[in-house]
Amino acid sequence: MRKTLFSFVALLGLVLSAGAAVLDYGYVSKGATGTTNTVLVFPANNTKSIRLVTLDAQTDLATANLKLYGGTARASVAATAATGQAVIQVSNSGTIDTNDIIVLQKADGTTGHATVSTVAGFTNITCAANIPIALAVGESVYRMSDVRTLRPASTNELRLTGDALFGAQLRNPILIDVQGTSAGRINNAVVKYDPD
Repeated sequence: MRKTLFSFVALLGLVLSAGAAVLDYGYVSKGATGTTNTVLVFPANNTKSIRLVTLDAQTDLATANLKLYGGTARASVAATAATGQAVIQVSNSGTIDTNDIIVLQKADGTTGHATVSTVAGFTNITCAANIPIALAVGESVYRMSDVRTLRPASTNELRLTGDALFGAQLRNPILIDVQGTSAGRINNAVVKYDPD
């Protein structure tokens, strides 16, 4: 009995720690503040699609655009990339190209984003600035090329709710970018991770 209980507790701990890196299906809500650009990323899930169902954003820029990006391609990291370096080695950059917005995603769901400066030999992606998170071999770089642009109302606010305001392809992240001059804010963004 004691051995069985110990085995059950050990197995439960293993399942819980493995599951921590994977988002279950359901709703996830986030917010962010920034200055010239406020960016919010919802990470990809290997078995789920993501759809944006609520968005409440504000900006102090009268001519601001709000951009919604969905991932369209994934590259696998081929060599460790440290925080503060600009080059990411991947197994095959595929369709990732100069000036693309990319999302960097760790196995635990931590994300960062960057703009591509150059791509060399289908294996080296050089970013316009140093990357904000360290990446290990096998982690992901997503090309964010499915783009929708919205213009906030004359009050510089945008509040939308619906079944699917925007959706990413299966197994790809969503990135929301609000332009501003000194104060951009995503008060609330809600996505739903749908089972495959």
